[in-house]
Amino acid sequence: MVKMTWFTLSGIVFAVSTTLVVASHTLSALSNGVSGILNALSVSTVLSDVRTKNRKLKGDIGTLKRKVSTLGVRNKAFIKKERKIAALVSKVTKKIKTRTVAVATANVASMPFEVAPFIGAAAVIASTTYEIKEACNTINDMRELDVAFNLEHDIEDNNVCGMEVPTKAKIMESVSEKWERGVEELKREFDLYKQKLL
Repeated sequence: MVKMTWFTLSGIVFAVSTTLVVASHTLSALSNGVSGILNALSVSTVLSDVRTKNRKLKGDIGTLKRKVSTLGVRNKAFIKKERKIAALVSKVTKKIKTRTVAVATANVASMPFEVAPFIGAAAVIASTTYEIKEACNTINDMRELDVAFNLEHDIEDNNVCGMEVPTKAKIMESVSEKWERGVEELKREFDLYKQKLL
């Protein structure tokens, strides 16, 4: 009989407990009563802390969502800028490659003319002028790349773009002076050599 009484008592406690739980969710007066009992048991402090933390977490989630949105916009802008720079690098690289081939071809093609009497000086002047012009173009292309990557920095052209090629008359004058000096130096060396032999 004790077993049955214990079993019956457990069933009654379970039934009352279940009824109170269901009723507390459906009846506001009962809910307030249960809440009062729970307050008396210090459950309200824990519940208040949980609610406060929950509100803070909701705020944090909102902040993080805004940050993710902002980063997404920044990432799209960065990708767009990166694509523009890649296109510019490709364009400038192609121009420099084409120019380098043209300069090398012109250099080789001008060689026979540079050694020919009378027209050699003109060929040297023409090929040098062309090389300086293309070197200036290459420096300008490199500056364009540099500005794309480093907005505050500008490469110097080392005065290549303003370099002047001497005229044929100046070259001939320089060659004549050097020739005369070379002949005089050769005579001196020959005289010294002769003296050593005697």
